[in-house]
Amino acid sequence: GIGKLGDSPEADAFVDGVDREPPTLLEMILIRNVDVSKGDSAGDTALMYAARAGALEHVKVLVGLGQIVQAEIDDALFTVVDEKSVPDVRLLSFLLLDAKPCARPADF
Repeated sequence: GIGKLGDSPEADAFVDGVDREPPTLLEMILIRNVDVSKGDSAGDTALMYAARAGALEHVKVLVGLGQIVQAEIDDALFTVVDEKSVPDVRLLSFLLLDAKPCARPADF
């Protein structure tokens, strides 16, 4: 199902600071409980945008929500490798070794 706030330590830690400044787009996603596995009109997901930007902490929060399937992790990995001349090793390592997909089918 859709991850709720508190489903992961990363989400909790990220949201703890929401009141200190205007919320970022990722904070709004967390607060409004948006299904982050949905893509935009081009098919790009929040995870792909975060990976493309090299935002490791955002990638960790998004994966930690429990909505990301293996195909989305693979897409994010491809995005990093394809679009970066020198990919961030920490980001690649997380996507390859540590990102745990949820069990729901991709067409949920």
